[in-house]
Amino acid sequence: MHTSLAQIVADETGVRFESVTMIIGDTAHTPDQEPTIASATIQVTSVPLRQAAAQVRLQLTTLAARALKVPAEALTAEKGWVLLALTRSSV
Repeated sequence: MHTSLAQIVADETGVRFESVTMIIGDTAHTPDQEPTIASATIQVTSVPLRQAAAQVRLQLTTLAARALKVPAEALTAEKGWVLLALTRSSV
């Protein structure tokens, strides 16, 4: 479960898998989400987790776009970096 959920976050945010730390079931550090559902965890949590990770990626690229004064669409997130995608006309 930890591996699968971490991979979803890594894929969606554009960071390395090794950079993702999952904290699951520790209500001192995470919201109490009521009972655990072991075998259904991926089915229940993957979509909201992917959406949250996509929002993080969007926030990071938006902030980078403002700092670089380029459109956010010109940026990508890969391996923990926000990169400016060069086109033939920008080279």
